[in-house]
Amino acid sequence: MAERLNRTTAEVARLSRSTFDETVATNQGLLMVDFWADWCGPCHALALVLEDLTAASGGRVTLAEVNVDENLELAERYDIRSTPTVLFFRLGPDQQRRAKGRPAGPPGRASVTLASAGSGSNRSEGSESL
Repeated sequence: MAERLNRTTAEVARLSRSTFDETVATNQGLLMVDFWADWCGPCHALALVLEDLTAASGGRVTLAEVNVDENLELAERYDIRSTPTVLFFRLGPDQQRRAKGRPAGPPGRASVTLASAGSGSNRSEGSESL
């Protein structure tokens, strides 16, 4: 598996097809999944920012990564068309997993649209400001 450059001290779970579903199902709090590729320069730069955000969250956010070149099935499941792409998963009030980072809301306001994690669809079910 390719190694990321310039790692910080943040814990990062490396996910694969065999570990992805269990990690999403058992994670408590917010799970931030970075879909990246070794050849992608912006992916390496974003990784450092994501690690800093995770460290600053005080344990409320867990960071995981998926190398799209090694896990094409996962990239296809979540319709990853470019890298880097970051998806957010959390345990919702209805005890179902939610996922799928999508821009939502007016320009200039960061927000995420949440869709069903199991479906892999782009259908919006709600939004949450960041």
